[in-house]
Amino acid sequence: MKVLIVSYSMYDRVQRMAEAVAEGASVFKGVEVAMRRVPEMLPAEVFENVLAAARFQEKYVVMIASKLAGNRREIIDAMRET
Repeated sequence: MKVLIVSYSMYDRVQRMAEAVAEGASVFKGVEVAMRRVPEMLPAEVFENVLAAARFQEKYVVMIASKLAGNRREIIDAMRET
């Protein structure tokens, strides 16, 4: 049996899930897994802006989580990286 897994992943989260599905499917005897990734469809400048926003959002979430946990050193380090 042949299994084709097609994925589109802007932030690699979906890609990691697709790889896990491929790994799981490949354990069955007689299964041949092929993966295809759809290329990025956004223009390069839009894609870079989206990635920059995501990185900023991720740092912001880390800062809030650190503050809630009382770890002020992580907040300061995260703010220096921005």
